[in-house]
Amino acid sequence: MPDNILDKIREAVEKLDEIDDYFEKIPELQSNIDSLISDYRHLVRDNILSESASIVLIKKLHEAEVLRKQINEHKDLANVYEKGKGKLLTKDNRQFLLSDLHKKVKEWQYDYKFRVLSEEEVNEILNEKKKRGRPKKENDDNGNIQENK
Repeated sequence: MPDNILDKIREAVEKLDEIDDYFEKIPELQSNIDSLISDYRHLVRDNILSESASIVLIKKLHEAEVLRKQINEHKDLANVYEKGKGKLLTKDNRQFLLSDLHKKVKEWQYDYKFRVLSEEEVNEILNEKKKRGRPKKENDDNGNIQENK
């Protein structure tokens, strides 16, 4: 028997406590991020934003939405963990808990199907490149110079 068995047990208990503490904080984290996203949406709804302010706001909203997704995924894991916590008691069942957790992670790997936006609209939004400078001038059929808009 290893000399440090008590240390190993203490470490395992500390890790389980750390997991439980984090999972208990998830509702508060979710509420905070939802409030932040709501604040950002009110900024959009209630103000006329400059182009630079819009860019800053969209970046912040993106970061918040990514964090919200992560928190929701952790909430899903917490639910699976809580349901399967009893499996930690026996060595043979621990792998089943890990398997259940991995199944939940695989469920997240799907492509979102847009409800309203068409594929063309999504591509237009995601592939839009900012045009800089003056419009390019070209000759029309009569040889006159025309600006492209």
